[in-house]
Amino acid sequence: MARNLGHQHVDAQLEYAEMDLHSGTPGPEEQFPLVRGPIADSWRRSQLLGVDRSEIEPRSSDISCHDDQVLRCVNAVLTRNAQRLANEPVTIIFAAPDGSIIQRFCGDSSLARQLDSVHLAPGSGYDEETMGTNGIGTAVETASPMLVHGSEHYNDKLAVFTCAGQPVFHPLTGSLVGVVDITCYADDATGLLMTTAGALADQIEQSLLDAASPGETQLLREYLGACRHTSNPVIAQSEEVVMMNRHAQQLLTPEDRASLLIHSADFTGDSLQESVVADLPSGLSARLTYKPSTLNGRVVGGIVRVRLGQSAAHEAPAGRHRPLRGLVGTSPEWLRASESLLGHARRGTSVIVTGEPSVGRTTMTRAVHATAFPGERLAVIDCDDSGDVEAFIAELEAELDGRGSLLLRRIDRLDEQAISAVSELLVEHRSVPTGSGPAWIVATRASGCDDTGIDSAVLPNFDVTVSLPPLRHRPEDITKLAIHLLRRLDREGRVRFDDAALRHLSRLPWHGNLAQLQGVVRDCVQTKRSGLICIDDLPAQCDSSIRRSLTPIEAIQRDAIVDALRIHSGRKLAAANHLGISRATIYRKIREFGISVRNRTPEA
Repeated sequence: MARNLGHQHVDAQLEYAEMDLHSGTPGPEEQFPLVRGPIADSWRRSQLLGVDRSEIEPRSSDISCHDDQVLRCVNAVLTRNAQRLANEPVTIIFAAPDGSIIQRFCGDSSLARQLDSVHLAPGSGYDEETMGTNGIGTAVETASPMLVHGSEHYNDKLAVFTCAGQPVFHPLTGSLVGVVDITCYADDATGLLMTTAGALADQIEQSLLDAASPGETQLLREYLGACRHTSNPVIAQSEEVVMMNRHAQQLLTPEDRASLLIHSADFTGDSLQESVVADLPSGLSARLTYKPSTLNGRVVGGIVRVRLGQSAAHEAPAGRHRPLRGLVGTSPEWLRASESLLGHARRGTSVIVTGEPSVGRTTMTRAVHATAFPGERLAVIDCDDSGDVEAFIAELEAELDGRGSLLLRRIDRLDEQAISAVSELLVEHRSVPTGSGPAWIVATRASGCDDTGIDSAVLPNFDVTVSLPPLRHRPEDITKLAIHLLRRLDREGRVRFDDAALRHLSRLPWHGNLAQLQGVVRDCVQTKRSGLICIDDLPAQCDSSIRRSLTPIEAIQRDAIVDALRIHSGRKLAAANHLGISRATIYRKIREFGISVRNRTPEA
């Protein structure tokens, strides 16, 4: 065969480097230039993991719990190419993202028996942690192409082979879906192994792209267009797909990327363009501008363009942003949202205030109005009462002719029979001379709502959107809010939380936001009429295995891991790949944060 790679001189250098590795002296890549750096790094990882160098003890794996669409594409490509290589002494292997072998195509019976003797077959795990340096496991570990020739294998029994592993990435999500590997005898190896493995990976990725839904293809097309002329981070996101460009990988830390994904997820399904500002864990400020991606009038996802800057919370002197009267909380995102809304109120800019239920949208609006327009009237109309369309429209028309300011609460609950009339009134109001009607119009809306009629007819009459952070992103405010709510429920001051109970409350996720926290405080007051409220006095929903408070960064990390585990049905390795972290890191974080992994499928 062409250009044999089995040089005795190289093997001799590897033997010396191997001795040097076990002696603990400087790395073999420094002393022996023929030993490649990636191989030396993998040897050291294998040594630290305690991999056996003389025996083959592969991890058994379940080959039935992998993505059916991926396997269909892989089988089609590899079956076609295996037929072309049927008379060659090579085998084609596809392994899952954790190194588990899923498929093997081998037309040479002698080679197949040799592969079976080292368990290089479906059902075995060839991850680096189990088998040491090899073309499959090391490609998985490094997420890059890997050629491992002969004695470069960490295990002596694999030295008769040369393996060329090429990672396969999903063209839409960017996640690792597996590794395609070509293995042959070391004496038969040629320089074409990596080229062939790369070509197979390209074919699989193209097949995955061809199998994508029209909506996913449309989202990809718009994502590539957004990435083409920018040096800033870009995110594409839908219910099933998340993509992030290389600038996001290069410019942002893993914590910042997790934070951006959390914020961009709030836009999912929205049909209107929106813009929010978020403080990232590293101290950067990010302006996220969302534009929906549509196909045949249906929202199939969205593109989020990110512009980075220095966070005002880090560059400004302490105390620059002060809590407004009537608001509890000093977290940077909460203060930034209130400052943004206050600025819009003073300029008379109409605003949609969005956020999860019970984050305080109406409370913040009232506080902002009282600060911007002290002593003036704020008329509040609840759109949940729009069932009597005629009476509702009459009330709205009267308020638009009046003075002061106007708050349309829960505009996402507007009766569909009232949408057209409300839109006409708002359009008419925008055309009246300045000084006529309310000085400021604001509406509140639950994030994640998707109503085509409201989105297309009503929301365009508002100039900007301000998003409020959920309580789980404000861990430093939870203690203040718990004490504030307790004082409201126990005005005589007969009970109070002890420090341990407050710390315990501050580390809970609070997906029900203020309503959930208020419910917990109310339960405590009802069961404890006097004295200290301790951890044991908290209701059952507060049970947790975590015994310390989470920092804001840790809270963001926890949510990102939980979301990834939900997306991937509890499969930890898939969640780790989704987040761009190692398997060891996700296991450590699950234990550290006390995350309960429920309804999981067998581990991939």
